[in-house]
Amino acid sequence: MKKEHDAIMAEVEGVEAVVDDPMPGVFVLTKTKEDAGPKVVAQGEFVGVAHKGAGTALILSGAGSNEILRLEDLMVDNGPDLRVLLSKNADVRSSGDLGSYVELAKLKGNIGNQNYTIPTDINVEDYKSVIIYCKPFKVVFNSANLK
Repeated sequence: MKKEHDAIMAEVEGVEAVVDDPMPGVFVLTKTKEDAGPKVVAQGEFVGVAHKGAGTALILSGAGSNEILRLEDLMVDNGPDLRVLLSKNADVRSSGDLGSYVELAKLKGNIGNQNYTIPTDINVEDYKSVIIYCKPFKVVFNSANLK
């Protein structure tokens, strides 16, 4: 297992993938100027768990028919097969802390701004954190508690 781990990590060490998705636009008709634009319904700051990380997780509503998870100013260590998860638990520090969660997508890049569509059958009020998760090794890289 250690040889496999070292081989995979050698492939991603020092690799940076920068993403700069624009802020989601307004896709719904609004009655007043105050209604324009997506609204932040929850947010949290990333903290390093198994690896360094920083940035902000925002849940946006009103950016179309789906809610959007936006990661802003994300800076996390790169790793193999990183995924973006929503967990119903807060203070996730290990895979054992994940509890009930949904995987949104593969992480687009370890640096920058990025958007992920949240499926319409997900009630975001039930989810307490956003997790950057290394799927092959079951390691929580970073987490952000949502408030």
